[in-house]
Amino acid sequence: MRERGYFEGKDREGNWKKFPIASFSLAVVEGKGKSSLYEVSKLSAELKRRAKAVEGSAIALSWSEEVLRCPFVG
Repeated sequence: MRERGYFEGKDREGNWKKFPIASFSLAVVEGKGKSSLYEVSKLSAELKRRAKAVEGSAIALSWSEEVLRCPFVG
């Protein structure tokens, strides 16, 4: 199922349909030491970009260079 990128099931009308598997990209920013919301927002956008570059679900943390894959979701 995950390899295909979708699962098959019946929709609300009872018709068979392909449903895409959801994934998430998460950026976690530690605000301590940041001087403005702009700085936090800019860092958050960069981290999310890095997380989205990973196939499937991923988390990018501001205190780590590593992007963590989440194999249990999407």
